[in-house]
Amino acid sequence: MISAAPHPRPLRSSITALLLPPLYFAGCFFYILWRLDPALSYQCQVPPFLWDEAFLRTFMAFPGGLSEYLSNLLSQFYYFPWIGAAIMTVCLIAALLLTRAITHHLSPQLRNSLLLYIPSILMLILFSHYEHRLSYTLAWLQSLVGVLCYLKLQSKPPGMRLAVFILLSILIYYTGAGFMLVFAVPAIIIEALFRRHLLLSSFYLFFMLALPYVARTWFFILTPQSAYLYLLLPIYDYRPSVTPYILYLYFPLLFMLAGAGLLDGSRRFELNRRKKFAVALLVSLTIAAALVSFDPDMHTILQVDFYARHSQWQKLLDHVEEHPSDDVLVAFHTNRALYHSGRMPSEMFTYDQTWGVDGLFLPPEARAFFSIQVSDLYWDMGFLNEAEHWVLEDHSNFSYSPWHLQRLALISILKGNSGLADMCLTALSKTILYRDWANHYRPLISQPHRLPENRLLSYMQSRQINKDFIINSTFPEQDIQAILAQNRENTMAFEYMMATHMLTFRLGMLIAALESGHTDLFLPRHYQEAIIVFLHNTDGQKSEFITRLSPMTLTGFNEFMQMAGHGDDAAARDELREKYGHTYWYYSLFSNPATRIAQSR
Repeated sequence: MISAAPHPRPLRSSITALLLPPLYFAGCFFYILWRLDPALSYQCQVPPFLWDEAFLRTFMAFPGGLSEYLSNLLSQFYYFPWIGAAIMTVCLIAALLLTRAITHHLSPQLRNSLLLYIPSILMLILFSHYEHRLSYTLAWLQSLVGVLCYLKLQSKPPGMRLAVFILLSILIYYTGAGFMLVFAVPAIIIEALFRRHLLLSSFYLFFMLALPYVARTWFFILTPQSAYLYLLLPIYDYRPSVTPYILYLYFPLLFMLAGAGLLDGSRRFELNRRKKFAVALLVSLTIAAALVSFDPDMHTILQVDFYARHSQWQKLLDHVEEHPSDDVLVAFHTNRALYHSGRMPSEMFTYDQTWGVDGLFLPPEARAFFSIQVSDLYWDMGFLNEAEHWVLEDHSNFSYSPWHLQRLALISILKGNSGLADMCLTALSKTILYRDWANHYRPLISQPHRLPENRLLSYMQSRQINKDFIINSTFPEQDIQAILAQNRENTMAFEYMMATHMLTFRLGMLIAALESGHTDLFLPRHYQEAIIVFLHNTDGQKSEFITRLSPMTLTGFNEFMQMAGHGDDAAARDELREKYGHTYWYYSLFSNPATRIAQSR
């Protein structure tokens, strides 16, 4: 008797179903690693974390605190892109596994359905938002674990289900705050639609609404909004549109569809070889989600801020050339990079300067938000008091931020404030990423005579301002003048002052600064371009500077003026941009803030 060979199609289908998840999540991993870059999420959030009992207690004092504590711990490893991408990918996999386990109780035939991947796709969209905190994801996953635990009790008597519901609700509320609602709503639907136990579902609804009120009234100091919605609603400036709410409503909707018997039609989207359409749809949806959710502008801003934080000035300038941005923080860091690479007086107008002086110092409304970056600027100039002022502004907004603790520690060491320096270094020694840094600088507290051995601190000592003066945060260029009055050799202050004169067209003051002997006989290119504009506008005053201008500058200016006088503004501007867009002359006519404002009207 000859037996028939097994049909290969079911085997191929099972292999496809087996291989699809690893291949899918491997693609997600490399997308997160190479495109999103978790290090930029760390750059955006700078999550604080200390291995300290007191630090842990602060998070145990309110609902949702433990999710935030675990989030801050895991987010430290975003600093290492490979580990950060692995953490995010594990969250995507956990979403799939929990969704598969939950849907198995609703409709076992959906074990390979496209519907199982929808939460992972939504979560990938959220990870594309650099402001998205891991605490939201962890709390949501906790709520799914609670739903799964409750589903496993369907054969148990109502009294046991009630006791487990109360226990899980309290536990999830304490660890995940508002995500208790995401657990409770499916439990209510299960009792109402599947078990037809309206009394129990009504009590669940009452308990779901009463628990936050009781917690706020007797146990925790909470506002009504935070009692019910903390972690559930994004906070601060993070506004991810409708994606998190679709994710929150996904399972309640799935339960209602299952209760109405409407999930059977979804079998056409089963992910196996016979359903190639479903596989293609999954890949297409994921690619579309990645394309739509990725924010290239935010990526550029954070990448530039990352390079500035790590003093990678050439990489910063290369990135700005490849990915131009009109963001003011990008302009601010670009000018810092130009100074640190020695190119500010000769290549400043090669880069976008339409923000004018605000691109040097940041506008007042932005300085409050980017206070650590403003502190970086004054630190570079050796203006320790103002650097300390702005880092304390940062401390009031972001407690335990390692960056402000580092800055305060160094300033305190330079000022001889050993108490504050010790406090900052002690806190940093309890971190994961900055422990070695703290141990490196700690000996300088008790051994200040070793400061000259440290290249950075020795350099900052040479620039330090020793005389007090009244600062003017509204007009920071006045502070620069005061710095130069004390230390004429402060190159950064001088170049920023000269840039301010050019950006504000105070060329007479630029000439006066040059006459005071701040520069060598050779003048950088932009100074020459500004001088020839001054000579042109004043009919040859200070004509002795002509001898310091190169023939190339004189020839270029004459040609520029001829081209600018053609009459056809649009055509002349295009021609001038191509040949002289990198000059101070082009900035004066077309790229200054007044022109930008006029064009925007």
